[in-house]
Amino acid sequence: MQTLSEKNLSLFLKLISNATLTETAEIQIRGKISLVVELVVDIPNTPNGRLKKYTLSNYQTDSPFIPEIGFLLLDNQASGTTDHQNIQVLPEWVWDENTAGKEFSASLTADRNISINPELNRTHCSMAEVWLAALERDGFGQPEEFK
Repeated sequence: MQTLSEKNLSLFLKLISNATLTETAEIQIRGKISLVVELVVDIPNTPNGRLKKYTLSNYQTDSPFIPEIGFLLLDNQASGTTDHQNIQVLPEWVWDENTAGKEFSASLTADRNISINPELNRTHCSMAEVWLAALERDGFGQPEEFK
């Protein structure tokens, strides 16, 4: 299973820091795109630890970015710790412009395990790495206002 690099994991954790199950967080950079961050699911107990599903979306049509990526965050940190050594993030799905739908590379099974399509996982992880690096170049991950 391929996951985000340490650098992009750190950026991802900054981007999701204000998302809750009841509210979405919108991050805007002046003169740039806006990014909508949503915590979709929070499952405290899975065989892989705590699992959270996030969606990062950019709905601006003139943007070169993929409009939407779903991520799985696996958290095996000990309660109260702040190191990110036991956190893994991987794409769950990527919006596919050709089919106008989600292309899944990972899914949660009935017994709360994660099923991975290895080929799509590698492809989606590479796409997510490029996407997150581009967001960081545009100023995301810096101190910004959340709406």
